[in-house]
Amino acid sequence: MFLKAFWSTALALTMGASANAQVLERAPQRAQTVLYDSRRDACDGSDLPDAPARAVRNSDGNLVLFAPNFKARAFEGPSLSALNKDCRIRFSASGDPDPNQLDDRTWIHSMMRLADGRIFALASASYMPYRHNQSCTAGKGRTACWYNGIAALISTDGGKSFSYLGNPPHHLVLRPPEPYSGNSRNPPGFITATNFVKHEGHAYSIVWYRGRKAPERYNCLLRASVSNPLEWEVWTGAAYESVARFEDNQWTTSSRTCAAIGDGVLGNVRSIIFHEPSRTFFAVYSKSSKPPNGTSGFYYSTSKNLHDWSPGKLIYQGRSPSREQLDDPTDLEVSITYPAFLDENSIDPDFGTASDQFDLIFVRLAKSASGGRISSYRQLVRVPLKVRSDHGVERTGSSLIERTEHQSSP
Repeated sequence: MFLKAFWSTALALTMGASANAQVLERAPQRAQTVLYDSRRDACDGSDLPDAPARAVRNSDGNLVLFAPNFKARAFEGPSLSALNKDCRIRFSASGDPDPNQLDDRTWIHSMMRLADGRIFALASASYMPYRHNQSCTAGKGRTACWYNGIAALISTDGGKSFSYLGNPPHHLVLRPPEPYSGNSRNPPGFITATNFVKHEGHAYSIVWYRGRKAPERYNCLLRASVSNPLEWEVWTGAAYESVARFEDNQWTTSSRTCAAIGDGVLGNVRSIIFHEPSRTFFAVYSKSSKPPNGTSGFYYSTSKNLHDWSPGKLIYQGRSPSREQLDDPTDLEVSITYPAFLDENSIDPDFGTASDQFDLIFVRLAKSASGGRISSYRQLVRVPLKVRSDHGVERTGSSLIERTEHQSSP
């Protein structure tokens, strides 16, 4: 038996802090664990985590956790360490070939438990031309001409099933600003949404807007009253203004433009959490860089108001995935993606708050060689973190290199 070992650089914390800054670092007394491994736990070949982990506590007290692909399956249990995988599909889009319906494939991205026990959700709704033999004259490949908006879903049974809130195409809270065209490789649209964080009577989510070119891609701030998730506003740079309202069983949306938050600082934010002891927001996102310009991995920034964000600090080092790498059978290096923050002990049923200890949860993409064959697999990984208040002293955190081994038989 031959042993093939490759190294993925993992947790690297090298951070200086200013006065009273909140610093994230590894919690050494708690071990990193794998919550899910598709080689061991998959329900079928499509059961691969393909979005950041999202959780809500249902009315029964159970933690319901998704890290879904286009077939939304969930884990349930009293805690992260006692989750059971449920192979039932709790939501799946219809696969509609009409791009203007935006009901081809949909990923759940945000969940909020309402006062009556129902669960409101935001989801990334996509149309993928390659699946329907639709031509994309602007480019080739799986991601060419993808068309995206943000849809609303509702669950009336504690997260066991979801349905659109409004029939397509009237299920969209954030609609693409232009009709679909096969002449645009990167059609403008709203791609992802973070989990919800509640603050001063509102529920907030950071949404990624993708324009055709890099300067037109940025994070937007979306909010609704906690007591009324049927009307949403966006931050326009000076005020919050209405962008969507649900009435007569459909969403009425405006073309109002949102302002960029954290411009020049934040990447595509995938998760936010409110650290209650310091009343500080933390955001996590990926950055892909090559030395000497930087280091690829997960970064975090902090904010007191969700509008203005600190420069990013590296918290977990590793390669971001690319389509070329994923399609290359000879490339066995691990990639990491879809970072999320989650405190399983949060008193918030939507897990939007945290104490001094919470977790980084992400998806590891890897390949194994066995019997001359290369197979891909994914893991959902949990890394314990802790918050430290740095009182004006420049300090450097610890770093860790993680070794991942793969075995192959002759």
